[in-house]
Amino acid sequence: MWNKLLFFFIVGLLFGVIAYVNGSILPGIPAHILGDVTFFTLVWPNDAGRPLLSRDGADAGFWIAVVVTIVFFALSAMALRQVVLSSPKHSSDERRREGMLMELMKNPGK
Repeated sequence: MWNKLLFFFIVGLLFGVIAYVNGSILPGIPAHILGDVTFFTLVWPNDAGRPLLSRDGADAGFWIAVVVTIVFFALSAMALRQVVLSSPKHSSDERRREGMLMELMKNPGK
């Protein structure tokens, strides 16, 4: 277990350094994708200790993970919506649209 934690800690540090040096998280995205693809295509299927859905079926842990994923996706979407709605650009655009709508309501014949 400690070897996995150490591995993830070191990889996290490397991604942090990549982001710091480049001033952006974007250069780390292809490396992360490559790591995920490698892990899920080469390591996971060949590790006898890891359950495979196609081989072992869906157990309670799988369904708990599905529910947690759905809940956190919904919470993330709501949080992102709040960030977008509270951004200055969006707020001014929204006020402008509301003002135009009020003008149309006052003068429906225009």
